[in-house]
Amino acid sequence: MKLRSYPSLVFVLACLLVIPACIMVIDPERLTEQEPETQFSRTLDFQAGGNLAITNDFGRIRISGGDEDKLDIRSSWRLRRPVRSRISFYGVGTVRPDIKIDRQDDLVKIQAEASKWPGTPFEVDFELITPVSVNLQEVDVGRGEIEVSDLYGNAVIKLGTGNVTVTNFSGSLDIKIEKGAAFVEALDIRGGDLIRIDIDGGDIELMIEEGAGALVEAAAAEGEVYSEFKLVAGESGRSLSGMIGTGQARIILATRHGNIKIGKIKE
Repeated sequence: MKLRSYPSLVFVLACLLVIPACIMVIDPERLTEQEPETQFSRTLDFQAGGNLAITNDFGRIRISGGDEDKLDIRSSWRLRRPVRSRISFYGVGTVRPDIKIDRQDDLVKIQAEASKWPGTPFEVDFELITPVSVNLQEVDVGRGEIEVSDLYGNAVIKLGTGNVTVTNFSGSLDIKIEKGAAFVEALDIRGGDLIRIDIDGGDIELMIEEGAGALVEAAAAEGEVYSEFKLVAGESGRSLSGMIGTGQARIILATRHGNIKIGKIKE
């Protein structure tokens, strides 16, 4: 009968050897954020007018234009814990988010996936410098911040929760946010450009040049719409539409739980 207890004893000893690698302890003084442990950088040849796509579960993405035909990729990540968490994880230092870079002709795809370990959500930040002319086929973030600046081309941006800031941008722009706000500075709007911003819960602020030409449709289902340009108010008072200048481009703005402001960029 005693021999039958040995397998159980072996199992218990094995667990005791494995558990310390991921043991949880009570630690009231533990900070809720661990500073970045690792940084990653890579430079690729990247011609002006190339295509770029990036997906990130959680974190900040900054994309800006540079003077050279190359793509600089810099990334860092940190371990995030819930606010007021009293649980600390030891031995998870070797766990890393999965970052993949895939190149297909003139398209570069970057993908970051948070660790699948329970209780170890990684916040992954990216800073990308591209040629001024670039097509952002898709910038997709689950939760975080997206900043785009000093670029010309087309951009498709999707964000679950967080804010989008676009400055000194020229070209077509398509932004979709579930919960958050968008600030966009659109310059040199041309015929054929489409600026579309759709938010479920949050405010939209669009700044365009006084001499721009566009057909405008703006609707805030449960908010207010304000414009520094002369546009016609809808019957509900929650929408504005009309033509600015020659009206060659199109601007479509919509938010269900927020306000919309269309302002003039003053020289």
